[in-house]
Amino acid sequence: MATEPVIETTFNQKIHNVLVQILTLLWFMCIPIRTLVNLVLALFLTVVWRPFVTVFTSTPLAGMLARFVERNTWVMILFFALPASFVFDTFFRIRNWYVRSFLAAPKLHDQRVREVQRQVRRWNEQGRSKPMCTARPGWLTMSTRSATFKDDCSRISINLHDIIHVDTVNQLVKVEPLVDMGQISAHLLPLGYSLAIMVEMEDLTVGGLLMGVGLEVNSHIYGLLFETAERFEVVLGDGSLVTCSRTENPELFHALPMSHGTLGFLVSAELKIIP
Repeated sequence: MATEPVIETTFNQKIHNVLVQILTLLWFMCIPIRTLVNLVLALFLTVVWRPFVTVFTSTPLAGMLARFVERNTWVMILFFALPASFVFDTFFRIRNWYVRSFLAAPKLHDQRVREVQRQVRRWNEQGRSKPMCTARPGWLTMSTRSATFKDDCSRISINLHDIIHVDTVNQLVKVEPLVDMGQISAHLLPLGYSLAIMVEMEDLTVGGLLMGVGLEVNSHIYGLLFETAERFEVVLGDGSLVTCSRTENPELFHALPMSHGTLGFLVSAELKIIP
């Protein structure tokens, strides 16, 4: 009797892994479609929208519209900003639920890292004609800057959204770079833990905070977020996978934080957690 639940769990896990692999394959198959949509949008902006804006701003109607907006900001907030914000937030809640429910599987971490390595090696084989960058759209970043520099880069798709492992004995959590603060909170708090540096903005990702300047109000106690890191996994420019810590490849370990991704693609990080 005691073995039946184990057999059932194993079988269900196998079914789950198969479904996740199928959905992951479909996700990668959608990349050409997304690329085509981006090209169509770029063509529309270049051929239609920008000429229209250029002509419109030179007419008296543009000035009248600008004055109306300045004097009636409540109209823009009530009928545009709030509905747009609601739609945007709802879309990403659904998107994040989909990613975490169907595309998140810790056992697929190695497979996804190999996919990143494959893309980097292909970039090398093609002669390194362009710089590399992540394929993450610029509008997903928490910045007012338009990331147009990616238009001239070889974009590497990094589908790494999962929490891989929580080690309550050593008080560590291993995560992939696109895990955000909201996801970590939802996972750790029921276990009675939190990151030592728990950034309050839920949409900020671990990778961005580690490669940038991730800090919070308790940083005077624990330091910046990268100072709570124990180990990184990085795919370098030649496609090799390197693990670094304070004792293993320490130069790379200390150089990665605040490097803004210039030294390689972060594919996992181990961070301290506290009760």
